[in-house]
Amino acid sequence: MNYAINLDPSAGQSEMASAADLIPQVGGVLLTSYPELGTLFAQSESASFAPDLAASLAKAGVSVHSIGPTRVAAVPDSERAVGDNPPVAPAAAAPAAAPAAAQAPAADDPAVPTDTIPDPDSRIFSTQANWGAEAMEARGANEVVVTREAVTVGVIDTGIDEAQPDLEGRVDTARSVSCAVNGVPNQAEDARKFSSGHGTHVAGIIAANHNDIGIDGIAPRATLVSIKALNESQLLYPEALVCAYEWATSHQVDIVHNSYQMDPWVYWSPTDPEQAAGLEAAERAIHHAQSRGLAVIAGAGDRGVDIDHATTDSDSPTDSTPIANRSVEGARMVPAQVSGVATVASVGMEDWDADPLRATLTRAERSNYGASVDFAAPGGGSTPPTPMGGFRRFTAFRRARRWPPRTSRASRHCSNRCTRRCPVRRSSRSCASRPPTITGV
Repeated sequence: MNYAINLDPSAGQSEMASAADLIPQVGGVLLTSYPELGTLFAQSESASFAPDLAASLAKAGVSVHSIGPTRVAAVPDSERAVGDNPPVAPAAAAPAAAPAAAQAPAADDPAVPTDTIPDPDSRIFSTQANWGAEAMEARGANEVVVTREAVTVGVIDTGIDEAQPDLEGRVDTARSVSCAVNGVPNQAEDARKFSSGHGTHVAGIIAANHNDIGIDGIAPRATLVSIKALNESQLLYPEALVCAYEWATSHQVDIVHNSYQMDPWVYWSPTDPEQAAGLEAAERAIHHAQSRGLAVIAGAGDRGVDIDHATTDSDSPTDSTPIANRSVEGARMVPAQVSGVATVASVGMEDWDADPLRATLTRAERSNYGASVDFAAPGGGSTPPTPMGGFRRFTAFRRARRWPPRTSRASRHCSNRCTRRCPVRRSSRSCASRPPTITGV
C-alpha cells in the first residue's frame, strides 16, 4: 500500500529528515519527499505501517497531521518498490492508430452520452470546425496585433502525443514529465509517452495550431507542458497529483489544467482516516502552487448534480468495488472543490447547426453545477486531435466513474481564455468572448 504522510505544517527540514529516516525502520520505502509541503509518500506491505510510523514519529518528537493510505486497491506489480529504489514508469504500449477520418459512434454504443450527438455531416462534426473556438472567436483573437506574454499551460492528464501535426511546436518536452508511477517524477521519453488519447485531446483544444488542418486551438501560441499523472489503470492517485503540482510549480508553468477527479474517491472526506491524509497532501500541493501565482482550472464533473449539496456517492472507490450510497456530507471533489480552484461547468448549443457566435447555449445535461462553479464554457461536439495524427470525436476514456469529455472540454476552453488574462473571480460566467445567451444553468 502507498501512504501519504503529512507532518505538522510548522515542520522543518530536521523533522522531514527524521520522518524519512524512520520510514524504513517500520517496514516502509520512501517514495517522495516535499519539504516545502511537509509531506512525504511511502510504500509498505505492513498492515500496521501507519500506526507504527505515527508512534515512532511521536517518540522522536515529530508532530504529525495525518498518515493514511492513498488508494484502496493493492499496489500493482509495476509500482511495487524494491529496497530503497522506487520503480520508474514503464514504457507505455503504443495506442492503436486513430481512424483516418472522423466517424460517428454507434447510437447504441454504451460509451456514448445520452444527450444529443451532432449529425456527423453537419458543420459541427467537420474536422475543420470546433464550435467552441468559433464561439470564442479564437482565430480572430489570435490575428489581433498586440504584444503577448508567453504563457505555459501544464496539462495534468495521460500524456500528449507531441508528434501530432496539429500540436507541432506546442509541447515543451524539456519540461514535460511523468508522475504516473508512485508519484515519482520521470522525464524518460518512454515514461512520458501518452497512455491514452485523452491528454492529446485536451492539448488540441487548448493550443492546436491555426494551420487549416484539424481544429483551431483557443491559444495557439501557448506552450504546453505535458504532466502525465494517470497510471496504467487510468487512475490518478494523491501521490501523482502532488508530484504533478510540485513539478508545475518548479518548472515555470502559469496555468494548471485538470480534466479529472482524484482517485479513488469521488468526494474526499477530511474526517475519514482512510481519506484525510490523501486529501490533505493534495490540498497542500494545490495551495502551494496557487501561492506561487499559478492559476488552477478544473472541470466540475459530469454527474449532473449540484456539487455543493451532494449527500451520497455510489461510484467510489474507483479502484475497487464501489460502496453504495456512502455519505459524503462535508466531503469535497478534488481538484474541483479545492478552495481557489476555478471550476468550469459545460454548456452546449441548443441548435447544433446554429452559428456558434449567436447560438443559445444551455447547460449540458450531465454537467455538474452549483454555487462553487466559476465559469461555463463549450463542452462537446468538437473534433480535436488524437494521437497518431488523427482527428475524431472523442469517445474513449468514458468509464462510468470518470468524466465524459464535456466539463473536461469546457475546462480547456477556460484554461485557454486564462492565457488571454480571463479574470478568475468567484462568480459564474461564460468564458466566451461575447455575452452569451445561456439557459438551464
